Amino acid sequence: MTGATGVTGAPGVTGPTGATGPTGASRATGRSRRVALVTVLLGAGVVLLAAGRPWAQLPVTDVPGHTVLSVDGRTAVPGAAAIALVALAGAIVLVTSTRPVRLLVAGLLLLAGIGAAALGVPVLTDPATAVRPAVAAATGGTGLGATGTGAPGGVGTGSPSASFWPLVNALGGALIAFGGAVGLTRGRSWPGPSARYERTAAGRPAAAADRDARLADWDRLSQGEDPTEDATGDAPDTTPPGAGPATTT
Repeated sequence: MTGATGVTGAPGVTGPTGATGPTGASRATGRSRRVALVTVLLGAGVVLLAAGRPWAQLPVTDVPGHTVLSVDGRTAVPGAAAIALVALAGAIVLVTSTRPVRLLVAGLLLLAGIGAAALGVPVLTDPATAVRPAVAAATGGTGLGATGTGAPGGVGTGSPSASFWPLVNALGGALIAFGGAVGLTRGRSWPGPSARYERTAAGRPAAAADRDARLADWDRLSQGEDPTEDATGDAPDTTPPGAGPATTT
């Protein structure tokens, strides 16, 4: 006689060591959502920080009160700060919208980050052109002179040079693009708007019907009718519960 074989596990049940159930999936979803939000916000902040710093400069000797003329990121590439502000708004929409809007915004953030990073390339490759506005504001000149170093004629003692801030701007753009890419690849599994808003929207038809019923009662009162009468025209039964039928003597 053989003993009964015990059941060691049930089909489809994963042990604690390999659990990848709803809890693990929800944690991964929440983690990717936070990563996208933080990286976009951080990238936008870095781009805004870099926009206020000098991107290109030129040593000068013939400009009173100045030894170096510099131009900041807002002057050199005005679009960078604008992209950062758009990314800040997009980060909020990214984690609070429905799936179609979320994916659209994620794609736009990806492109915006790439664009913000690319804006600094002309300054790095041609700082002389970037420094023109600063020279024009300080001297009233209109452009660069024909000097061997490429400096504005009559004011420069050296060559225009780019600072490291365009590279910092590129880093911020890369963070924005990375956050957008995370939203684009992982955003399909993120939860939508809070269920509270869905319940509110679902309750609106009932509330509207109740309001219409109250308005109908007022209309009946204005016409001299009794709104407490039922559809058959009889008054409702107001006999207290448990009371027997009235008797006559």
